Amino acid sequence: MTDAPVKIGQMLFTMVDPTRGHEVAYNRWYERDHIYAGCMIGPGWFAGRRWVAPKRLKDLRFPETGPVATKTEDGSYLATYWVHEPEMEEAEAWGRTQVGELYAAGRGFTEREHVHTCQYLPDSTVAAQEDGVPLELALDHNYRGLVAVMIEPADGFGRTTAIETINGVPVKALLYRCCRPGEQLADEALARRSQRADEDG
Repeated sequence: MTDAPVKIGQMLFTMVDPTRGHEVAYNRWYERDHIYAGCMIGPGWFAGRRWVAPKRLKDLRFPETGPVATKTEDGSYLATYWVHEPEMEEAEAWGRTQVGELYAAGRGFTEREHVHTCQYLPDSTVAAQEDGVPLELALDHNYRGLVAVMIEPADGFGRTTAIETINGVPVKALLYRCCRPGEQLADEALARRSQRADEDG
């Protein structure tokens, strides 16, 4: 098989903060209703996953302010969804109608703030292993965490050039450090031994 039978057309990335004191109610609503009624039962919405960032992880974010979140402490809850490429238009039309109908039926949740909600296109994919988990299956793979790196091209860099630059050294270095820690540590230990040998010699 030379082509993937299921293709991601776009991703919905929605980062939200419930109003303080409403966290439990928000999570109950999202887990027991909205993740399905608001997305997953719709045409083309074939995978979804929720993530949470506690303070110790939000403290790792940088810069302190930016276009994604006004402050690094904003955005504790994240949901990511895959939309099937052949059904993108149908999925978007259904989503716009469905959300309105849910709120009209009293099945919305007003005590929350959308920190960053946007749709993204999968322009490229770089994997750590030659036969790793396909992107289409990633949300069903029960990964322990997710790292999102948001990058704005510098002046003079077009979209294509920016993607090619990112997919070169930065992405490969990040995958190497995150996905092959054992090999990385072994390589670093070998490099230190070689350095000491050179200094002693």
